[in-house]
Amino acid sequence: MFAKLKDKSKAIGKFIAEKAYFFMLGIAVLLLACGELPFFDRHPHWQIFVKEVAFALIIAMLFSFTIEKYQRQEFVKLVNKEREDLKKDIFLYAYGHEIGDQIRLAMKADILKCPFQKENMRLDWEFSEKPKSPEHVIVKKRQTYILRNTTPSKQAYTFQFTQFSASEQDVLASKVFECLKVQTEEKGEQAFKEKQMSASGTAPHEHTLTKQFPLGPNEHMEVFFSHTETRRKCGDDTWESMHPVVGVTEILLRVNEPLNLTISAACKGKSLETTAQHDPPRLFVYRTKEGLLPYQGLLFSWSPEKKNDQIRSHDVAHDS
Repeated sequence: MFAKLKDKSKAIGKFIAEKAYFFMLGIAVLLLACGELPFFDRHPHWQIFVKEVAFALIIAMLFSFTIEKYQRQEFVKLVNKEREDLKKDIFLYAYGHEIGDQIRLAMKADILKCPFQKENMRLDWEFSEKPKSPEHVIVKKRQTYILRNTTPSKQAYTFQFTQFSASEQDVLASKVFECLKVQTEEKGEQAFKEKQMSASGTAPHEHTLTKQFPLGPNEHMEVFFSHTETRRKCGDDTWESMHPVVGVTEILLRVNEPLNLTISAACKGKSLETTAQHDPPRLFVYRTKEGLLPYQGLLFSWSPEKKNDQIRSHDVAHDS
């Protein structure tokens, strides 16, 4: 009943708005006619007031028909033009200069059309000595973050872990993916081993693990995964993400006794700051509160404190 009354009120309001000019003209004519009544002969000041109101309504109606209508038409044209310009090139419209087609397409594919973002990334790498191998170290890599579907529709998130290496085969063969854990409100915590994931790649230089998870509109899940690698005592590494990273990104680099390493970290195009936990040579802690773009990597390098024991390697680890 209330819905019907509401619809009826809207219809009446729309009718009055469309016929407002005619109502104004009718009221003006009525006031002019009333001003000629014998009553106003005895009250000339009221007669003048009524006629002035009538003429004011007529002028307002003529103004609405001409100048205001023209201004509305020009405003609509301006809005439509800006809308067309916005469709042609949002960057030119927003920033006043052009961006190359390749850059525009890359931003569209990697950022604007990306349905996911990672939040509060935490990287935890632990360095330990490798028994019976003084030239190598064992690096245990842990990673936690919140993965959020930022779209209003259901999306399938594919967890993908890829490693590339130009190192010797015996080092590559020492990589061990330990586990992947995800936690959602619907299913709680789930754990997956390497054998439960899809594997692909070109041995011995590439190894990829994938696992797909559905996420509803604006839903999120917590992700944790870890793996170990055998690396040279003097080496470097990079970390990258396929999706944008927001929130605070924290980096913990641990060195277990009796290993002695000097470790440094940097970010492409961003500044990293040390925290109160930073306590070399056993614990190196960095963080950034700035967002990270897709493939905007973190750089790591380490070496023994004794400089006469340096052997270089150039492995790259890529997580997405």
